[in-house]
Amino acid sequence: MRRYLLAMSVAVATAAGQASLANAAINTISLEPPALTSLTDNHGATYSLTATQPAGSGVFMPFMRIQRTGDSQGYNSSLNNAPNATMDLINLPGNSSSTLVMSNIVTNDNKLMLTLDYNEPGASGKSLINLEDLILVVSTDPDKTGPAGPANKDPWSVQSIPLSGGDQVIYDMASSLYAGNNFRIQLNADNNPANGNGGSGTADLVVTLDLASIPGIASLLDDSHFLYVYSRFSGANAGFEEWNSFNNLNGGNVPEPASLAVLSIGAMGLLARRRKA
Repeated sequence: MRRYLLAMSVAVATAAGQASLANAAINTISLEPPALTSLTDNHGATYSLTATQPAGSGVFMPFMRIQRTGDSQGYNSSLNNAPNATMDLINLPGNSSSTLVMSNIVTNDNKLMLTLDYNEPGASGKSLINLEDLILVVSTDPDKTGPAGPANKDPWSVQSIPLSGGDQVIYDMASSLYAGNNFRIQLNADNNPANGNGGSGTADLVVTLDLASIPGIASLLDDSHFLYVYSRFSGANAGFEEWNSFNNLNGGNVPEPASLAVLSIGAMGLLARRRKA
């Protein structure tokens, strides 16, 4: 996996400019059963549909919640739902923390797994949401708390994680390719392994990254290095988007890839049985 450098300045674009760029250069990949339930980009990041349950508040323990109608974005920060709230974050439940310690979230074979519950309504015309970008940064700073996001009705612009000296960008979806093209992932709450239940109670997407090829990865897997996850969505209609690391979802145990495969296969089998009924 190549290392990336992100510009320190905030990227700002008009809505028209974003739409033009998206139409010209970015392929929309619809991740829906049965046609496509998993994809792997050229940096080895795998995006897989899942139906892991339960995943509601009090169980899911998200490290990040994002909410804004239309476009939305954010990264895990302790500054939530305040006058200077970071991007489009909202408060976490009381049993959750925005802090991700690297030593707690990476498997013994250097796999990192993140789960998304995207909380869209399973209703025609409102069930689609697009994951536009996913950026992962490792830092020794335990509490990045900026930049502030716009108020709910203010103009919206693309932002990112503020970088400090020594920060390492270990993944950037916007710089990645799938089938030779930059891509966004479209998710459909009305057609997923949870049988149209993308709105609540189910972890809908698992992102798995193999960090083994990152230079010096062993030195990052300690209690003094922290993971920041920036995600950006378009087409949000309801609820909030929640991210979690797989260890929190499963009571502190990070599953090996074989276990994850069993979960996904089981979910797809249940879906097939429902459709035959």
